[in-house]
Amino acid sequence: MKEQTILRILLVEDNPHDAVAFRRAFQNETVPAAVTHYIKAEEALPRALSDADAFDLIVTDYKLPGISGLEFCNALIAADIELPIVLLTGGGTEALAVKAMRAGVDDYLIKDGDGGYLKLLPVVLHSVLEKYRDRIARKEAESRLEEQIRLNQKMEAISTLAGGIAHNFNNILSIISGNIELIHVDLKVDHLLDRYLTPINSSVSRMSRLTDQLLAFAGKGKYRPQQIHMSEVVSGFLPTMTRRLSHIRLHTDLVLQLPQVKADASQIQMALSAIIQNAAEAIKGSGDIHIRTSEEEIDAAEANGHPDARPGLYVRLTVEDNGSGMSAETRARIFDPFFTTKLQGRGMGMAAVFGIVKNHDGWIDLDSKPGSGTTIHLYIPTIPNGKGADIASRADMIRGSGTLLLVEDEPMVMEVTQAMLERLGYKVFKALTGQKGIDLLSEQKDKIDLAILDIGLPDIRGDEVYRQMKEIFPDLKVLVSSGYAREEVFQEMEIPAAAFIQKPYSFSVLSAKLEEILKPDNDAEKIREE
Repeated sequence: MKEQTILRILLVEDNPHDAVAFRRAFQNETVPAAVTHYIKAEEALPRALSDADAFDLIVTDYKLPGISGLEFCNALIAADIELPIVLLTGGGTEALAVKAMRAGVDDYLIKDGDGGYLKLLPVVLHSVLEKYRDRIARKEAESRLEEQIRLNQKMEAISTLAGGIAHNFNNILSIISGNIELIHVDLKVDHLLDRYLTPINSSVSRMSRLTDQLLAFAGKGKYRPQQIHMSEVVSGFLPTMTRRLSHIRLHTDLVLQLPQVKADASQIQMALSAIIQNAAEAIKGSGDIHIRTSEEEIDAAEANGHPDARPGLYVRLTVEDNGSGMSAETRARIFDPFFTTKLQGRGMGMAAVFGIVKNHDGWIDLDSKPGSGTTIHLYIPTIPNGKGADIASRADMIRGSGTLLLVEDEPMVMEVTQAMLERLGYKVFKALTGQKGIDLLSEQKDKIDLAILDIGLPDIRGDEVYRQMKEIFPDLKVLVSSGYAREEVFQEMEIPAAAFIQKPYSFSVLSAKLEEILKPDNDAEKIREE
């Protein structure tokens, strides 16, 4: 709060001698008073309502010609005036002053005959103003917290829907992409046929990226965390953004010696790209975007102001623009999927940012007003220094042998996956339900080398199917399959660490995963995610 240099008072007092004494009470004070004096309340009321920002507080006598001081106070309170109000009363009217306090007046002073109340006046008014400002600050903080809680509740509901849609999309994409690969494997694809298959495959890739965004928003995306340096990730990504935003000047203040965070660098870059793009669109003509990184210690008091925050050490990524800013209505919807102030949205945008940050156990702070630009802070918790895990990939299709149990409730996904497995050289037992999979394993366990288990089954939860399979065949190797990401599956279901593959997957990814699991010296419980 800025230091108070002058106390601006609107005084309604019909006694000219009391008005002069009122001014004199502040002559020797450290903070002088600028007093705007009215004799009648009906003259002061329009000024108070139309020019409240010109004053710090209002002081009114009770006995006034025309409208009484209490009626004046009631009119101010009814108008929801954002100023503290102090009532002055003559001797013997304390009960009236208490009544005024109950109605909403901030304080009162009783005029005594010898003018002793004037000595208390500066102290009382400063105390009233300080308490009022503290109350307003708490009210604003509570309002922001309530707004954030409402936003979080709304986002939880939307993210559940988005995650379900993305999961179903991935099942459908598995059917399309699998059949395209089967066409290439089974048929001699000439130039004419490939002319039609190529755009289909490209569309599948585009849809797959969209489902990645949906899952990122839902906090269920493909999450491959490593220990990274935030400033290095940001600085390595910005050149690509600079080339795309010729009318924008990007300024950076990136602290190199920051603690590491456990994060997926590609998701952090996706979030940064969406924020910068959003900022660029808010700038008319040329403008500036400032990108900063810093280390921030969040204490309990600060954490209480945001429902997602926890005390601790964070790396803060800040993007600040000098664009048009946002209205309250826009701020309330900025993280909604596909929300845009343009005529047509282009993607998940800030909704994906929300999911990505939440997926990293972080939180977002947004400050924006119309005409004042926008500042967005992303907080990602730090971790002790350590070596990040590398993620390997396999590009070649690897043929294998053996018998697999495929448990999949989507018939078309079952059909295309079976075809892919058979082209790779495997024999396949099929089960469209969890119970059928358990029964088949019980009957054929001597023949089955591995089970591919989709966990979204209609009859039995995937973790219960897994448990019963392990009871029947403790050494069974299980490849868990889902349209959700590994972290989401293993957080929600009581499945020990196991091999995992996310839909949609290609021939090469599936073949490499199976080859890796079925190696004689490999333990399925230790296989990494592709």
